Amino acid sequence: MAHDGPQGIATADDKLNTQNAGRGHYKFGSLGFTKLLEKNKDRIVAVVHGHCHAGAAVDRIGDFKVINPGSLEWAEFGRLRLAKDEETAKWKVSKIDKCYL
Repeated sequence: MAHDGPQGIATADDKLNTQNAGRGHYKFGSLGFTKLLEKNKDRIVAVVHGHCHAGAAVDRIGDFKVINPGSLEWAEFGRLRLAKDEETAKWKVSKIDKCYL
């Protein structure tokens, strides 16, 4: 779990940024965090982050999911369920729910 997400994926893309109108979306995200995740991708099940409120989405880097549940200020939150794969004995994301207060 992190505040800022990895750079270059949908969960760190501010689709509502009006200051950047006409020039594409404003991109959040940390390049250093992206490099750290890619270096350790075999040990990661999922990444949950915030920071970019309008970037609420699910994306992936390799085999693991990156989740931005949205803004609690906007009454959004997420629920992530994990399960252990019986064949590989590795944890995996079994369900992601987008929830509202």
